[in-house]
Parts: sequence; C-alpha cells; structure tokens
Amino acid sequence: MLFEVNLAADARGWADPTVQIGDAGLKMTASYLTDALGELLQALMSLVNGSLITECEWTQEPGGWRWEFRRPDEAAVDLVIAFKEDAYTQPWISIESAQVRLQERLPLTEVIEAITAGSRRCFEQWGLSGFAEQWDEHPFPLLQLKALERWLDDRVPAPLYA
Repeated sequence: MLFEVNLAADARGWADPTVQIGDAGLKMTASYLTDALGELLQALMSLVNGSLITECEWTQEPGGWRWEFRRPDEAAVDLVIAFKEDAYTQPWISIESAQVRLQERLPLTEVIEAITAGSRRCFEQWGLSGFAEQWDEHPFPLLQLKALERWLDDRVPAPLYA
C-alpha cells in the first residue's frame, strides 16, 4: 500500500491524497472543512489501541469520503474507502449507502506503515508552519504521527548483527 497526502500548492485548504494498493489506485480530494489527515491518523490510533471498527470522513464540497477500518483479527484490517456525492449536505447513514471506491483486506502494520510514511513525507515537505498555512484551520497531527511511528517501532524487531 502507498499513501500520499499531496497538499495543493496553488489552492489553500485543499489536498489531493492518493492511495495505491497493488494495481488499484484512488485519487481523492479533501478540503480543510474536516481535519482530514488528523482524523485519519486518529482513526489509526483507535485501531492500534484496540478498536475493532473505526472511521473518518473527509469533506470535498459537496461530496465527501469515508474511510472505514474493521479488524477481523489482530493482524489484519479491512479497509473500505467510499465516496458520497452529497456528503456535505446529507449526513452519512452508512458506508453501504455510498459508492465504494476501494476495498481490501491488508496487514494492519502495512496500513499503518503506508499512512505514517505518507504523513511523514508531507511533514518533511511542508513543516509545521507550512502545513498550517496550506491547510488553513488545522495543524499538522504530529503527536499522532509520532505515536503511530513508535507503535511501528515496537512491532518491528531490530535487525540482529553477528
């Protein structure tokens, strides 16, 4: 899995995130009306802290995206990303009422690694002040990013050297 944040340099408060899983790619649009990256990382925090189902929403104006994560077991996550044309004006009832654009069962660590790596690249490109300026109302979710990176470090054994 590959995740890129892609803030729009020419349009303050807009991002064009992409997700790539194998041959399936998905390009989205998100506006600052939701704390898109912060809510995504918070959803992942809920997963690693034991939640079996978590989600986040991204407003696109007038449409919107919903990421849903379900843990069928300790090591896997079912990821569903859906789009709803009128999400800005009509609240989400369920993910089934929208257009599912991406659905895949993946290893949990692979999802966390991909999203934290994409988030880290965004942070390295923009920094705290640049992100705040480009994303307008929401600060970069640095605490969540660092917590998820620590979770990954604790799960991945250090290499052994002879």
